[in-house]
Amino acid sequence: MNIFIVDDDCLTFDLIGEYLEGMGHNVESFTTAEGALYKFKQNKADLVISDVFFPSKTMQGDSMAHEMLRLKPDLKVLFITGLDNPENVRRLEEMGEYLHKSYLMQTGIQKINELLG
Repeated sequence: MNIFIVDDDCLTFDLIGEYLEGMGHNVESFTTAEGALYKFKQNKADLVISDVFFPSKTMQGDSMAHEMLRLKPDLKVLFITGLDNPENVRRLEEMGEYLHKSYLMQTGIQKINELLG
């Protein structure tokens, strides 16, 4: 499976990326939504794991996911973010799965395994 991890926090790359690569998946990591979307247009992923907020960037993770889903409607998306406002959570869940960053260590791998089927 082709998986993109999009986060400006290297902890996410380290924790999730190594685990998924160990399972035999092809993992590409990006620190910006723009970079991930550019690559997605060339080589579409099956699963995108993304933060939502990228400080001082023009594109945020939700906008990136929206565009990716337009290009590939069956794309699986997991947002891992610190946002917890109910309105934001509802909007993210309309595009994919949502996991608060505070639960990353406890349930992140479990949630990813569910998405991978």
